[in-house]
Amino acid sequence: MAAEVLGQLALIIVVTVNVVSPGRGLVTSGQGDFSGTIVLDRGHTRLSVPGTGPYLVETESGDVISRARSYRQGAEILAARGGYPRPAVTVEIEHERE
Repeated sequence: MAAEVLGQLALIIVVTVNVVSPGRGLVTSGQGDFSGTIVLDRGHTRLSVPGTGPYLVETESGDVISRARSYRQGAEILAARGGYPRPAVTVEIEHERE
């Protein structure tokens, strides 16, 4: 989807976080060019790693690339790694219901 901003076309990408279980979200891009996982590090405390979030951000190959404070921030980190700057990213979070 493209949006016109000040006479220029800017790409808007939708990134979906599908929360499949408590503390685990699967991330996919609407373009299909990147994916990853956001996992709650249950051993994390604010004192153990100051200034970081409790979620590990993993690439599709399982490499941990960062920490995040939320699913949304983790999705933005993965999008930035895929070449999409923050203003161009819309994050949708879906929770699995049984």
